[in-house]
Amino acid sequence: MQRDTPDEPAAGAKLQRLEGGQQWHCVDVSCSWVASADLELAGEVREVRWDGEEAILRIVGADETMGLSNVCNRCRAEKRWRPYWLDL
Repeated sequence: MQRDTPDEPAAGAKLQRLEGGQQWHCVDVSCSWVASADLELAGEVREVRWDGEEAILRIVGADETMGLSNVCNRCRAEKRWRPYWLDL
């Protein structure tokens, strides 16, 4: 999902886990964890939307949220998802 400007957080993404893994990874981000893993991205795919006011990811089509700590660091950096209070 494209950003209007490079400094603006991405509005959302599709996330998937490595087979048997705990962290969610953006399917469109080149990540060294995924590239070097012996396992494939497999299983459930979740589409999420960034809620910058609450600094959480909202799962599309469900009344659930996902904390940033559940998403790999490379994906969070690439998508510019971070709590606003870190910029104060």
